[in-house]
Amino acid sequence: MRANCTEAMAFIEEICDNYEHFTDGQGLDFETFCNNLDISKGKPIGTTYKMFIALYNGHRDKMDTEKAIYRLSTLGIIDDYTVNFSSNTFTLKGIKKSAKEYGDNLQKYLLKYYSEKTTKAKLRNLDKIDEPTQIRKALYFLVNFVYSEIQKKRQLAIHDMKTACRLGLEKGSVELKDYIDLYFNSKYARARYSYFNEKGKEVNASLPDLTDNGKNEDLKWVWFFIEIVEEDPKAGQIDNIKHLRALVLEC
Repeated sequence: MRANCTEAMAFIEEICDNYEHFTDGQGLDFETFCNNLDISKGKPIGTTYKMFIALYNGHRDKMDTEKAIYRLSTLGIIDDYTVNFSSNTFTLKGIKKSAKEYGDNLQKYLLKYYSEKTTKAKLRNLDKIDEPTQIRKALYFLVNFVYSEIQKKRQLAIHDMKTACRLGLEKGSVELKDYIDLYFNSKYARARYSYFNEKGKEVNASLPDLTDNGKNEDLKWVWFFIEIVEEDPKAGQIDNIKHLRALVLEC
């Protein structure tokens, strides 16, 4: 069970669910159970529960170590490392750098996900983080970013996969094929995509071209593509809406 839960609260939830299942619906309040142990042993109430949370979350396996090394490498704290599989150990190499270099490496990492404008806006809060050193501020920011932003994108991707499965089961293979095709090939996400409007004027409808591959952010593009749905003659409005929805999913 430990391998299936990487966080204490998820583990506790699984324990309570299994307890209810094997006791024919009888509930288990894990925190109250721990507090009763404290009372029986004469300890301050909350001691056992807090200790369990700390010990569980403090456990580190090989995957946790690899994640930590990757994040330290992202910031330039670790320059290189080797793995000794026989002894199951890591050898780390790194040279101390300036606070500016760590900040620059963090900015370079964020630029993989955001435009330059958004990246600079997010990094304005870096110095406000309540940590004593610049390295710790940067690490706190990076870990928080991974679990708040990247995790959300992964959850959305899982949601999209579930939607595709339901669509295939409920509406058949043709609808599923269209969904997958649009998901990966929205015409508005193609470079140099354009169409001619009713006045014969060519309209650039390529989001990568218009925004320099997402580097130029502006609310006007939202309204621009909403109008395109009605104007683009290369397909009907319903198909254009499907392409627009796929564009949003790709972003």
